[in-house]
Amino acid sequence: MNPFITIWIDLTGKPSPSENYRKLSGRCDIRYLKEAALIPDLIRKLSPGLICFEFDAPDPDQLQTLRQTKEMYPSLPVLLVTEYHSEEFAVWSLRMRVWDYLVKPVSPEQILDHIRIISCLSKSASRRKIKTENVPISPIPIEVRCSGLKTEGKKECPTYQAVPYIEKYYAEKIRERDVARICGLQSIRFSLLFKKEQGITFQKYLIQFRIHKAAELLNDPSEKVTHAASSVGFNDLSDFARIFKQYMGVTPLKYRQQQKG
Repeated sequence: MNPFITIWIDLTGKPSPSENYRKLSGRCDIRYLKEAALIPDLIRKLSPGLICFEFDAPDPDQLQTLRQTKEMYPSLPVLLVTEYHSEEFAVWSLRMRVWDYLVKPVSPEQILDHIRIISCLSKSASRRKIKTENVPISPIPIEVRCSGLKTEGKKECPTYQAVPYIEKYYAEKIRERDVARICGLQSIRFSLLFKKEQGITFQKYLIQFRIHKAAELLNDPSEKVTHAASSVGFNDLSDFARIFKQYMGVTPLKYRQQQKG
């Protein structure tokens, strides 16, 4: 099996790599790139499992680079590390189906956790030959293109409140009809729009998010599987184990044991 490679794309404009990159370079197979124009060539050469974009405050050109990368390689996970934060930008990032959006300060351990999870998912996908959906990429957020137009940006995505709601309340019981009501939509309309905007159904998005969070917890070898399950909204341990294995390729216990190595 080919090694799992991460490409670190530095768009901060600083003369030298960040401390996070320097610390990660000794702990995983990670390659450094500053020239955005060389991204396609390096992807073709290395066949990476993950791309990490590091920004300070991304400008429209940089976000266009990210968007074009996702359009060219829709199945390639993208991680964002940035000093810039806003609800609009976070929602746009998730609509683009980036793997995650991390706001500095971020520790190397946090980034390494994501690399481990994606590596595990990649191996599982290879075994099961999963076909990744190619979904439309969202436009650059309104507030990045021009200030003062947040309302228009929200109209662009009628279900924009759903993803932040999942992020905040994923550990609790979440009913799709309740989220639809929060978005001011009928359940059927909400379901259709959410799938159109995210590329997957609301329930599948919620499950994937919960499993992602559970895997983060289980990166700690001392974490109890029962606690991880309940912490992300699963009340039935057998259901949790079955769904976790479906997405991660191994049982929660096996995944936790692998982190000891």
